[in-house]
Amino acid sequence: MNRSFTSLNKLSLWILMGWIACLAAFPMKASAQSDLTADQKTRLRAVMEDARRDTRHMYDQLRRARVQLGDLYKSYNLDERRIRDTVRWMNRIQNDLQFRHLQTQREIRRIVNPAQFEELKKNMREMHDRRGRGRERGPNRHRKESGDD
Repeated sequence: MNRSFTSLNKLSLWILMGWIACLAAFPMKASAQSDLTADQKTRLRAVMEDARRDTRHMYDQLRRARVQLGDLYKSYNLDERRIRDTVRWMNRIQNDLQFRHLQTQREIRRIVNPAQFEELKKNMREMHDRRGRGRERGPNRHRKESGDD
């Protein structure tokens, strides 16, 4: 079976969504913001607003495709052709999201220097931890840290 949407792809999509949420609102600490020029802040906001606008439609399509796939699986008589078509549609959307993520990452790196980039990553991680979007996502999110299975 060809699985083009792997765990790594899912992680990349979550990272993209985190960058968009983090930089669009730009909730950086004062020390990090002071390292950025007004022009950099403006350019980063524009990059992230463009990314959010471009990906919003893709995520809406992906949600519709998932609902459609779920509906197809609910039927006793499987329509394998429609299921395969829906999965292909989902894969195309996910690939488009990956390429949009790549474009956004290139643009960010053109705006900030390596030290500023590291500060952005750090602030994004902190924001995700505060919002509860850290490591607890995924199928093992309810697993206890002590190793209980």
